[in-house]
Amino acid sequence: MASTFQPSTFWDEVRRYGVTIASYTWTLLHELVQAPPHPGERHHPVRLFIGSGMPRGLWRRVQRRFKPARVLEFYASTETGAILVNLRDAKPGSMGRPLPGSAEVRIAAYEIESAKLLLGRDGFVKPCGVDEIGMLLARVRAGSQTSSAPLRGVFHRDDAWLATGDLFERDRDGDYWRLDSLGDVIAAADGPVFTTPIRDALGDLPAVDLAVAYGVRPGRRRHELAVAAVTVRPGHELAARDIGDALRALAMRERPAIVRVVARIPVTTWFRPLTAPLRQAGIPLPGEGEQAWYLDRSGSTYRQLSGAARRRLVGRGQLTGAPSTAPPSYSLITRTVSCGAAFMHSWQSTHSSRFSFTISTPSWPARKMSTGQISASLAASSRSWAIESSTSTAMNSASLMRPRRVSV
Repeated sequence: MASTFQPSTFWDEVRRYGVTIASYTWTLLHELVQAPPHPGERHHPVRLFIGSGMPRGLWRRVQRRFKPARVLEFYASTETGAILVNLRDAKPGSMGRPLPGSAEVRIAAYEIESAKLLLGRDGFVKPCGVDEIGMLLARVRAGSQTSSAPLRGVFHRDDAWLATGDLFERDRDGDYWRLDSLGDVIAAADGPVFTTPIRDALGDLPAVDLAVAYGVRPGRRRHELAVAAVTVRPGHELAARDIGDALRALAMRERPAIVRVVARIPVTTWFRPLTAPLRQAGIPLPGEGEQAWYLDRSGSTYRQLSGAARRRLVGRGQLTGAPSTAPPSYSLITRTVSCGAAFMHSWQSTHSSRFSFTISTPSWPARKMSTGQISASLAASSRSWAIESSTSTAMNSASLMRPRRVSV
């Protein structure tokens, strides 16, 4: 069997080894869907494609092309033990429900801007109701060992929970939907904007191949602009009306300010889409060969991006979309690190319960913060990164949410 995934040999290997279940990560199956028809895919034996992170649009294309095989998407938090599985496959894009035997999960009311769990009148954290967005927590089982210090007394006295760092909502049927990780939320002027609904809405368009959404902070503006980038399928064209129709299901403030077409969306070695290079490119310049649209003042119509519209969007700051020299807020530190920015960091600790943290990037100078200031921002992030200690002193329970390397 091949040591790496090769669309050209996939169906030959399926036939040779009698494969009935194939695994994937993120957009791995994109190349398989894009490949020319292969004789081996006719009446194939594959029953399931099982994995995590597949965009909804790709999910539907996989099932249409490779019927009767279906996609079994799951969500798993390596730090907390939370596992959700979409077993019924009735709702593409949903993470499904908790896997029996896995950690109990609940969605807690959470304020994104202040990075805090919200308390009720009784002093405990408020649980979210149907269709309310909050932080997914996983309950710590009695006697179990955790690599991070749990939160205690969350919903009841003496209970213990771990934060996944992911924002979810639960529908009336009891199915869970992932909106974003904390590090991916766009800090727009009208409030937080989630990238997953934008990605899925645009990804459902027949002309769109892949889609991503991300925030760009033009010039010295305090807030970000929500930008979506898409690739177009061969033989298809994307029009402003199509974009408006696809995004109409989202509230006005949840729509991207700009939608642009790019030649390709880069991915990691495990096929996770990368937005850092697109973010660094900033706001596109109108011109020949550039396809980009902006959301006009009505909030419902997308129009071809012009020089005047671009100047209005970016203001008087830098027109390149380059990062501001002003340091980002604490809630954006996770995003800065997860985007692959060059950074240095060190823990300066003592045997006491106080710690400090120093971080710097090419765009802003080193800044020291206490653990209390950054603990919520760095809470159990699902990004792949780590903080290395500059001394042998281990962190103690004073830091409620210890950052750790997570593989997803």
